[in-house]
Amino acid sequence: MRIYTAAGEAADLQEMLGADGIELCEISDLDELHAVPDPAVLFLSRGLLGGGGTHESLGSLPPHIVVVAADDGARSAAGQADRLFLAAPDLAPGDAPLLRALRSASRHAEVEAERVGLEGSADIAQLCRRIEERVHDLPPNSAKGLAQLDADLVRILETVRRHRETKGGSADRAANEAANDMDGAPATPSA
Repeated sequence: MRIYTAAGEAADLQEMLGADGIELCEISDLDELHAVPDPAVLFLSRGLLGGGGTHESLGSLPPHIVVVAADDGARSAAGQADRLFLAAPDLAPGDAPLLRALRSASRHAEVEAERVGLEGSADIAQLCRRIEERVHDLPPNSAKGLAQLDADLVRILETVRRHRETKGGSADRAANEAANDMDGAPATPSA
C-alpha cells in the first residue's frame, strides 16, 4: 500500500501506524500526484493545502488516488473538491481505525484503477457509486461499517480480477457478479 503525505510527515505517520507493507512517500505539492500511475492513497493534511489552486488540484487528481483527510481543514478541502473518501477525525480514537481506513482507501484506489481499465461499463460505474454511497453513509467511529466496506471492496476486486483472468469478455458481467457477491455475503462481525 502506497500512501502519499506532506513533506516532513511520513516519519510520524509510520511510527503511528507501525505496519509492514506500507510505503510512505512525501510530496510537497498535490500536482506531483498527477503523474502517479498506480493506485495510492493521499493522506491529506494542512501541510499540502498551502497553494491557491488546492481545490482544482484535488478535483483533477486521477481517480486511482483516493483521499483520506488527516484533519478538519483537509476534510473541508477534500469535501469541496468532491474527493473525500474518509476523514481521520471521524474515526474512533487510536491507530487501528486509521490503519483500517487507509487500507480501505487503498483497496478503493485499486477498484478505481480496475474501473478505469474497464471503462465503458455502466455496471462497473454503478458498483463504484454504490461503494461511494456506503462510504458517505458510514456513521462516525463505525469500526463495523468500515470493516464491512473493506470486505465489500475486497470482494469486488477479487470478482472483477477473477472474471478478467478466467472468463474475459464483459466488464458488465464482472460487475454484476461482484454486486451479487457483495449483496449475498454475510455481514462482517463487529470490530
